[in-house]
Amino acid sequence: MMMGAGAILNARPPGLSIGSGLCYKKPMENRKRKDTRAAASVEISYEHRGHCLNDRIADLSSGGFYIDTIHPLPENSVISFRFALPGDESETPVSGEGEVAWIQRMQGMGIRITRMSDEDRKRLEAYLARSERPVSR
Repeated sequence: MMMGAGAILNARPPGLSIGSGLCYKKPMENRKRKDTRAAASVEISYEHRGHCLNDRIADLSSGGFYIDTIHPLPENSVISFRFALPGDESETPVSGEGEVAWIQRMQGMGIRITRMSDEDRKRLEAYLARSERPVSR
């Protein structure tokens, strides 16, 4: 007995989605975010295993951010990062360390901030407080 394409698609494991012909795990499915996020279009420089990379942040929260990249790093990869906050009076970029929490193949990756100075965290929280473009991804 032959199965139709619909039967094959419906047989995928829970938490997987079909998009652009690829199967990928849906980020944050069935998990609630604890931090409010704000839309952002910010250039970010980050380092992973001695390689310096430059991409763009799409949204930002006090707990992490989403990097648009067609080459996401593997989950649990550790990065050092720095980026300038729009409208921030300081000429020094915000910096810290983070870990790849989840990825979307050929699209990007969610980064959880694991280390940041108190001063940079205050600057980030001030930016989020004045941001007028909340995100509900």
